[in-house]
Amino acid sequence: MSWEEVHGIDAASPIDVAYGSMISFVLGVEDLADTRFALSPLHETLFSLRVLQDPGLSALHLPWRRSVLGRLSTLDTGLLMSLVAQQRTLPDFLTPNPTSFAPAFEEELSVVRRASCARVRHDLLLAHAPDPLPEALRDAAAADDAPVARLRDAICDLSFWS
Repeated sequence: MSWEEVHGIDAASPIDVAYGSMISFVLGVEDLADTRFALSPLHETLFSLRVLQDPGLSALHLPWRRSVLGRLSTLDTGLLMSLVAQQRTLPDFLTPNPTSFAPAFEEELSVVRRASCARVRHDLLLAHAPDPLPEALRDAAAADDAPVARLRDAICDLSFWS
């Protein structure tokens, strides 16, 4: 029995290998009006943390990952790497919608710094659920806003990202 017969494909017809894995979105006028295309240095930086944690996510970035790991080995990256949950999710407050086509990294961090303590707490807990927060983020679970604000401000400290 041929491969085509096993999979119920007429050998004479062309095979569309992408059809089964294609995603389609139906957008209305309002959806399209709200659509923005932008470059976000903060998003790219945060997504690079995923590649650092799991090299299998992007073979394209393996040379970059190898070059960076040596430099990171001398730094305390506990807080930085704890931002990415075990399921590779990120807290939403760290990925605000860019305010222009190509905002500066500092501009995006200033938006993050203005996130409310309630939002920081909620987004960190949600991103890491059902797992407990990593030790570096435990202050986010505090009922008091002061430790959450300190954590948010530590994340937004520009030297942290250098």
